[in-house]
Amino acid sequence: MMLIDRERFELATRKMPPWYQPSSSGNELSQFAVCPACDNPIQVIGLYRLPKGLAHPYGKHANRSVPGLAMLDVERRDACPYFMPRKPDRHARRRESDPFARKILRTVIEQFDRIAYVLEKDTGVRLSKKKLQEMLASYRRMQGHRYVGANLLNVPWIFAYMTKAVSLYGQKIVDNPELAEAIERELPHAALDHHARITNRDSSYVDINASFISHDCRAASDGQVVEEMIFCVVTTRYRKPMEIYRKSIRFDVERFHRLIKHSDHAQRRRDLVELARRELGDLLGNSS
Repeated sequence: MMLIDRERFELATRKMPPWYQPSSSGNELSQFAVCPACDNPIQVIGLYRLPKGLAHPYGKHANRSVPGLAMLDVERRDACPYFMPRKPDRHARRRESDPFARKILRTVIEQFDRIAYVLEKDTGVRLSKKKLQEMLASYRRMQGHRYVGANLLNVPWIFAYMTKAVSLYGQKIVDNPELAEAIERELPHAALDHHARITNRDSSYVDINASFISHDCRAASDGQVVEEMIFCVVTTRYRKPMEIYRKSIRFDVERFHRLIKHSDHAQRRRDLVELARRELGDLLGNSS
């Protein structure tokens, strides 16, 4: 369920077509919008008259195209977590030529500095430019933009999910005391230097890697969509991975949506955007 604020909707649409249209009966006005996750048309329910038992207006996926607003794509709608919340098929991919997959890829490129920012805030670890480049290369090999669980709202988290494990050696812990304690407790040869970067106490090799696993999507008891994954940090003991830390990350899609709507160019990391463009831009072809 996508909750909708009436004042914001009126301000954004000015009550103009194609957002306001006569209903099929012609006796009322219906309101429409575009799903921010899957680009399909949605009908706004209860904007001016709430159905019994509902406290807020909400958006419901329409079963038809809305001329001038959005065309219905059934395959894309069916994969949208706001249409049918469920655990995505880890192996399912959209067609290589799918324009929606290309739109996700373009978002990864153009918003990559903000993707890095969101992941840093959620993990408490600041990855170097080199590590981010490794993740971009891994995302490319996994064809992450074609994953059916990817949409326009969960871009930062699915970017991370569709990468292989990345070494945390030399990376900076900026806001995760629990991870710092786990490293001190479980890795006797590891230490944090005066910059809070993970390093070694002597010349010993430090094996420490981070993975993003277990992408899940479900409907909560209040009807809201809950999407999350696990951030885990592992080392190797006796040739087997041993987890020393884990954190469940709940996707704050509203935060990312607000972030990319900002036009604060002064705080953008254009070097990271260009890094993503170099690694992924050719996949967009002539449209890049």
